[in-house]
Amino acid sequence: MIDNISAAAPRFILRLLEVVRIIEKHSLIKDSCHFSEVGPGLGDLAHWIVQSPKVQGATLIESSEDASNLLKQKFAGFSKVKIVNDIELVPKENSDLIFCFEVLEHIEDDRQFLNLLRTMLKKDGVLVGSVPAYMKKWQSVDEWAGHVRRYERKELEVKLETSGFELIEMFVYGFPFTNLLYPLRQLYYFFSNSKKVPRDAATSRSGISREFTGELTTLWMYYFLKTFRFLQRLPLLDVMGDGFIFVVRKKPTQ
Repeated sequence: MIDNISAAAPRFILRLLEVVRIIEKHSLIKDSCHFSEVGPGLGDLAHWIVQSPKVQGATLIESSEDASNLLKQKFAGFSKVKIVNDIELVPKENSDLIFCFEVLEHIEDDRQFLNLLRTMLKKDGVLVGSVPAYMKKWQSVDEWAGHVRRYERKELEVKLETSGFELIEMFVYGFPFTNLLYPLRQLYYFFSNSKKVPRDAATSRSGISREFTGELTTLWMYYFLKTFRFLQRLPLLDVMGDGFIFVVRKKPTQ
């Protein structure tokens, strides 16, 4: 996995480690699997998964032209990877598995978007996603990235359920590392916000920007976070994190 990490952003690595754990725990990569990822950014997770012999095909949906160009370079040698810029181009009931990380918070009508994701899944297909947690933790980075909202747990559970999904697992991640970095992130993105850009442009840059951590050593950061990641899942400490990771399955009746 470490060979697939483009930059040592702590929050990204923490999420990536948990997603890998989820994939292995629930055996999500099955024979002849076709997966899709919405907003894959730099494509690190997809690059790792697509190398599995079990994966038959992958569809990466990326609306940002800059990110799409980077993905085309990264996956140039993978004939089973298709990159599209419009989610409407993805066939219905085509995916066994969908990944959607840090996307819903950018979308005004997130319920409609969740319904669209459901239609892309095959029967009993699984959606794995993440969103920023708790509106009380609204930060300068939320404005910089073009977020519409941060989520409360109950709000997220209801939206997923009413969009035709049944919950398998949901937890908070990020503690204590994002907490320790909070003052620096606030300061950095406060000054970054001095040059306002339209929300669509902010959304496009957020998926591929790693400016704040570009000088960090990936190897050191990866193994440090991997060693202490259990802290973010300790009982009673989940309210200290700043992001939700969820795993849901398409309801049988949908």
